[in-house]
This record gives sequence, C-alpha cells and structure tokens, in this order.
Amino acid sequence: MVETEVKVETLTLHELASCIYDDLGADDAAVQHLAEKIKADEDLMESAINFVALDLLGAAMRRDRDKIKRGGADKLGIIGVNGEVKSYSADQQDAIQIACTRFLSWPMMDRTTKLRNATKEHIMDDGERFRRMAHGHARSAMFLRLVAEPMSAEQTVKDVWSEKHLADLWLTAKNPVL
Repeated sequence: MVETEVKVETLTLHELASCIYDDLGADDAAVQHLAEKIKADEDLMESAINFVALDLLGAAMRRDRDKIKRGGADKLGIIGVNGEVKSYSADQQDAIQIACTRFLSWPMMDRTTKLRNATKEHIMDDGERFRRMAHGHARSAMFLRLVAEPMSAEQTVKDVWSEKHLADLWLTAKNPVL
C-alpha cells in the first residue's frame, strides 16, 4: 500500500480523499486507509460526520422525490398487469388521486424548500440543474456505449483503446440527444 505523503493537518476531507484515491484507487484498502486518517483527526472526523449526514439526508430527499414521481397507482391496483388504466367513478378517481400524489411535497434541490413554497425562479433553477445532470448522464452513457461498441466480451478497454482515442470518443459524445 502506498502511504499518502501529504500531512493530514493541511488537507480538507475532500482533498485527503482525493490524495488517497490518486494513490490507492477506491478499493476496500483505500476506504480503510481514509477511515484511519479521518479517525485520527478531530476536524476531519467532524467534517466526515457532517458530510455523511448531508449525504444521507440527500438520499432521503431523492427517495421521497422518487416516491412522489411513482405515485402509488400501481400499489392500489389502478394500473393493471398489462399497464392498462382501470376505470373508476369520478369520486373514486379523486380519492385515488389524493392518495397517490403529493407533488406539492416535492423536495427542491436546496433541501429545505418544498414545491408548494417555491418561486418561479426557484423552479426554473431546479429545472436547469436537472437538465444539466441529465445531459451529463446522457453524455457518459453515450461515451461508454462508444467505448464498448468494438470490443469483444473478453477484451478490456486497455486492449482496444488508447488514452488519445478515449479522449476523442469523449469529444464525440459531447452533444448526446436527450
């Protein structure tokens, strides 16, 4: 194992993680090494706890948003096995709609505001952030498809591509269709 040479006292949590990643990658040994460095430094420990708390709350927010997007129609039997929408009276539909959706509770990206209290500017900003994330994910997906395309099942990337060719593929994937 390569020892991270930089003094821990001079690094932020993210800088330390970057140094260890550069030296060791992201395997179990690197995780253990980072954990030991964090445990040995009170300030890093506090930063790590805050980071983990924020990450866990973000994950809870994303789960909440996913639940809202899925609704509950499938769980209530509104959607049939083949995806057909079953027929209900107007009163039943209203009750189902209330039970299935909570779009006003949609968590905004600032982690404190719900859609019900968001301004137009706030909504437009979040929409733009989602668009940029979608574009980034679409570009990564296109890049990986381009990398995999000429490969046989037993080949590795280093057998087929040079760093220069991979950089060219990344540029090719610059404007994926969303």
